[in-house]
Amino acid sequence: MYFPDEGSAALARRDWIGQGAVPKCVEMSSLGGMGSAGADISKDVAIIFFCTKASEADFLENVLSKMEAREDDIYKLSVFINPNLVDMGVTGFGMAGRLLRERLLDGLPNVYYLRTLQWGALTR
Repeated sequence: MYFPDEGSAALARRDWIGQGAVPKCVEMSSLGGMGSAGADISKDVAIIFFCTKASEADFLENVLSKMEAREDDIYKLSVFINPNLVDMGVTGFGMAGRLLRERLLDGLPNVYYLRTLQWGALTR
């Protein structure tokens, strides 16, 4: 699991793994953080990205290309939870934003879109 920052990853490790909420084989790190730079992803079956930002797109592409380049058939799934990969402050409307959308987002099917409402909702 990749979180937006090291603090979120550390909090999840403490609260989720430390209390047995998830198996110990689940690793948590930040996208582009110190722990993820040398992470062994050779046995990963699925990757979950929480709140990815446009500024992390290069690292995200690197992780996804490593997973797709694997020759085994173990890797099955990438999940993005509330991604913010197209940010006008970082990518803009120009060529950079368009290329980012083409490389990362256009090939991905949207299964659910999470939206905050007063009563809470999961919208398809």
